[in-house]
Amino acid sequence: MKTKKTALCFIAFVLAAVLAAVLWLHPVQRMHEKQLQKAVLAVNSDVVILDEVVPFEWDAVWTFPPYTSEETIRQTLGVQGGSIPETVSEGMQQMIFVKGDRVEAAVCGYAETLGYAVELNKTVRFGENMPFKVVRDGNLVVLTQMQPE
Repeated sequence: MKTKKTALCFIAFVLAAVLAAVLWLHPVQRMHEKQLQKAVLAVNSDVVILDEVVPFEWDAVWTFPPYTSEETIRQTLGVQGGSIPETVSEGMQQMIFVKGDRVEAAVCGYAETLGYAVELNKTVRFGENMPFKVVRDGNLVVLTQMQPE
């Protein structure tokens, strides 16, 4: 009897831990962030269309001024779930990719750490065919938003 109770408690604990990890860690979001990093670092042309670089489905990518609160970001995007990190410094890169009401990827970090930067002038929507100039500076890849032709 005691062994059964112990086994049930252990199973309940493991299930709770897995559920907490899935809800807290957002594994699909993290996978998309890694895929994006790999895709941007692999760019080998002078100009790219963002739609062709991002390796997952998305409707829009947003960026916000430094120190914008998570609450303000969520209100602007109209999303509840997903992880939205806040910038804590002027030099941080932040991009939030949204599909419907879901956060697909939320990149937040220093370009030197990420290995890349994407400089957005405004929100970019999938299908706009927004061109980005590509500049390689040592180990850093910088995509800078251009005006479409």
